[in-house]
Amino acid sequence: MLFSELKKRIAARNDGTTDIKARLKSARKELKCIKRYDYLVINDVFEQAVEQCRAILQAETNKVKRQEDFIKKINKAGD
Repeated sequence: MLFSELKKRIAARNDGTTDIKARLKSARKELKCIKRYDYLVINDVFEQAVEQCRAILQAETNKVKRQEDFIKKINKAGD
């Protein structure tokens, strides 16, 4: 998504509290650090973004480092 599109989306909200310049500045700052992040979800199509977030949560839940108790249990059963 281009910044011009982001600017249009922010302006379209027209809720009186949105500071377009601050939001764009924040987006630029985040993009400069993009390689520090593990995941990227672009909210162009809401349903797809939700599904991507669900997939990320599932992936994080299934990480080996989060399954230490289960791994210990399996190792004990194999002894």
